[in-house]
Amino acid sequence: MPAPKLQSRVTNYAGKFIKYETLTWTDATGKERLWETVERARELPAVMMIPFFKPSDTLLLVREYRPPVDDLVIEFPAGLMEKGETPAVAAIREMKEETGYACRVVEVLPPTCNTPGLSSEANYQVWVEIDDDAPCAPQPDEGEFIENIVLPRADIAAFIRRELEKGSVFDSRVLAFLRGMLAGRQEQS
Repeated sequence: MPAPKLQSRVTNYAGKFIKYETLTWTDATGKERLWETVERARELPAVMMIPFFKPSDTLLLVREYRPPVDDLVIEFPAGLMEKGETPAVAAIREMKEETGYACRVVEVLPPTCNTPGLSSEANYQVWVEIDDDAPCAPQPDEGEFIENIVLPRADIAAFIRRELEKGSVFDSRVLAFLRGMLAGRQEQS
């Protein structure tokens, strides 16, 4: 059987930040199919930081209003890379802008897909450390109103339960990460 293959991409609409496209592809049987996708209008990738305070090993999350879901969303700090930036440089800049904290890059992972059924958008996961005694001076972009959430490991289960009971919206990557941290802690017991 032949491997699935993308045949063509047609842009139906292109705005300042996104574009809507129709993809034509052939499946493993050779049958031609259509797929609708939403893409970023700019070609530069994004970074998503996974920040821990050291030496306390406390996680930093953010809560930010996201118009597509019309709600505040608990997520990792993230942002778009600027032309000429490496993922590490973008992560340091975005951490300072969004959270107010200076950080040190520990590891940059290759880009991973966010919602591959909807978009080819991918981002670099950048693990960063923040000194426990570091000052906080956010420098958000215009229109950004971001709340920092400092989350000790011991409080993860209670935090998830409390936020879900309140009806808080989580970025699925954050909730999966937190649940993974809980599972890892249970295995170590």
